Amino acid sequence: MIEDIAFSFESRTYRIGQDTPSIVLRKPTPAMMQVVGTSQRNTVAIECFLRNPPPPQLKPCGACGTLELPSRVWHSMVLTPEMFSGGTGSLNFDASDEESSFHGSIDVTVEAEAEAAYAVSV
Repeated sequence: MIEDIAFSFESRTYRIGQDTPSIVLRKPTPAMMQVVGTSQRNTVAIECFLRNPPPPQLKPCGACGTLELPSRVWHSMVLTPEMFSGGTGSLNFDASDEESSFHGSIDVTVEAEAEAAYAVSV
């Protein structure tokens, strides 16, 4: 049974079902997520969006995809300003097991200086 999704970013842990997480991305930053529940067989889909609905032929970035993850095991990823080059977006999580499902999202804003640095380097 899935109870929640925990998301850790810059020394702070959010409970997506209890908090309304909103993060500011300044540089490539490690993050972690875990399914909070009792099942050892969870399927988790991670997707980042610049806008909703997503464009056709959306191709996942390095942090996105679907994985099998037991409850209470941390999954690491790196969030980068390039993932959200429009300045804002969201990171969505869909988790399911044999009994339940859970959806949550985190609003992401890219700090203006980080976006300008990316534009110059391209």
